[in-house]
Amino acid sequence: MTDAEYLDFLRTLNLPPITEDGVPIAIRFADVPPVLQKAFDTFMFGAACPVIAGERCVWTQDWQLFLSQEKSRLQNGAWKIALIESQAGPTAADLATAPTLSNWIVARDRYFGGAVLLGTPSGHPLLQSPLIATSRLCGLDQGLTWARTGSRWYRLGEMSDFETLKASYPVKLRDWADVALTVMEARKIIKEDFDAAGLR
Repeated sequence: MTDAEYLDFLRTLNLPPITEDGVPIAIRFADVPPVLQKAFDTFMFGAACPVIAGERCVWTQDWQLFLSQEKSRLQNGAWKIALIESQAGPTAADLATAPTLSNWIVARDRYFGGAVLLGTPSGHPLLQSPLIATSRLCGLDQGLTWARTGSRWYRLGEMSDFETLKASYPVKLRDWADVALTVMEARKIIKEDFDAAGLR
């Protein structure tokens, strides 16, 4: 499993919780997928773990902290690789298997910094929503035919603008107006990311 595949796996992982009064309080060690066992055992070394109904468990907050740290570690590595790959551009094979993003715009990520694309995906292996925000933008073709994000390549369809997209998704985009970017602004942010990663 590549780092990008592992990151996608973590993003979609949903273990059955043990609940108390309808509130998730723990997960069972036995439910942790084998691919995560070694890293999770290392993370939990020396920590107090509850035994619930005779089963060794871990508190929900500890599990969420583990997932958060694993995602952060992988995203940082994947982000640098994606920045490097974007310089060479995609191969024909990359684009043949890449999802398409249509009616897209660029925006600043208000939570993690950098730029992201917002748009309608087709052929995405994980996201089927009519509107998605991509992972951090690492490269944008001069002709706007492809983009590279921290997790994958995208073929780009027709570009939109914020007001047009908001008319279709007023609730989802109500908090994005002040972070919408131009393509030129997005390219400036990508350059800043290259510099921050020590790649220039």
